[in-house]
Amino acid sequence: MTRWAGGVPPKITVEEDGQALAEYAMILLFVAVACVAVVTLLGVPIRGFYTGFNGSF
Repeated sequence: MTRWAGGVPPKITVEEDGQALAEYAMILLFVAVACVAVVTLLGVPIRGFYTGFNGSF
């Protein structure tokens, strides 16, 4: 049997569920920001391409 100082067990818990959830949220946020950045940078050239393509018919 293990004895602790003062007879009180330490209150150390190892729970990493919240940490994993926060990491997934950060990854999702990064992907969303990257998608917005790509659409912002390439939006006008893509619109011009589709307008020209649509006008050829």
